[in-house]
Amino acid sequence: MMKSAFISKNMGKSKQLPPGLKLPIDFTRNIKASFPGGKEWLERLPALLDEAAQRWCLVPGDPFPLSYNYVCAATRKDGSEAV
Repeated sequence: MMKSAFISKNMGKSKQLPPGLKLPIDFTRNIKASFPGGKEWLERLPALLDEAAQRWCLVPGDPFPLSYNYVCAATRKDGSEAV
């Protein structure tokens, strides 16, 4: 199994985004302001990304600077690039 790219040992306790996860400022602001539960969803985002990364054997990269959708570059197990 791949080691988590996002979740640290203290993630569940701190409810803060891990230092390796970079979220565009406009994205976080828009999610919090536009959606009920947006703040809570952002707190769960690292776990969601970790689950997807493990499922598809990806190493996530930096996100694209979008306003309402989270899309990031990734590297596959074979070293090829993905989104």
